[in-house]
Amino acid sequence: YKQYCASYVDAQQLGKTLSKKHAKFRKILDDSSRRTRTRGLTYEDFLIKPVQRLCKYPLLVRELVKCTPDDAECAQLKAAYEKLGKAVDSVNEYKRTVDGDNFQDKYMEAMRLLRSHDVDGSLALLTSLAALRPKDPGTHYTIACALCEKDDVDGALLHIGKALSFGYANIMLMAEDPMLRAARGRGPEWARLFVGKVDAYGTDDAGDDYIDMMRILAVDADGEHDSSRSLFAKLRRSRKKKDDESSSESESEESEEKEKEKKEKKEAPVVEEKKVDDGA
Repeated sequence: YKQYCASYVDAQQLGKTLSKKHAKFRKILDDSSRRTRTRGLTYEDFLIKPVQRLCKYPLLVRELVKCTPDDAECAQLKAAYEKLGKAVDSVNEYKRTVDGDNFQDKYMEAMRLLRSHDVDGSLALLTSLAALRPKDPGTHYTIACALCEKDDVDGALLHIGKALSFGYANIMLMAEDPMLRAARGRGPEWARLFVGKVDAYGTDDAGDDYIDMMRILAVDADGEHDSSRSLFAKLRRSRKKKDDESSSESESEESEEKEKEKKEKKEAPVVEEKKVDDGA
């Protein structure tokens, strides 16, 4: 049960991938679901049965305990209920351990599927990863990219907001990523995601400037033109200060380099040239 439950999501994803790639495999699954023996149940219906039953058994035994007189048989049912509860806890703990160990591998597989244009497969895997680590910013960012590919821009904006809230710091990638072009096309809605995010995490200067520009766009879109002009003037002063500091640092480094060269020339030993006797 441990291994089966821990591998269930991967098995489900594999079935979907094979169905898309191989018509013969898809036909076998479709034909089997139409047979009388299967009672109209699909491959996925059967796949999840063991997982469901493991959760249902404790509930069933608990109801039996309620309906059984307090005697020896009831004591056995209570013991069975306790053991079933421990079995479920053990399976859940094993699954958490396996999922934790395989998180990065699964994330890379989701990225590969997205690059291969298997957006549905990538989203299914990313959704399971988000359930495992709901505050992982990279997972929400990638979900946003996948949703943009499906033209679900509202969903993409929602997950970009989550990525930012959970500390996503690569602002310039977000600003230039071609997969997020549709989300950025929402203009003010995109810009509002950055309000309150200034200096929230360790972005570089370009990232900080981009966040500031988004704040200006958001404020201006909300009709607060005086505030947007004030923010823009503040941004210009900030940029000028950074440029001046950068220029000053460059001049200082250049001056130090020249002084170092002069000092090295003074300290260099003088090598006397030996005269060559042509008549020797």
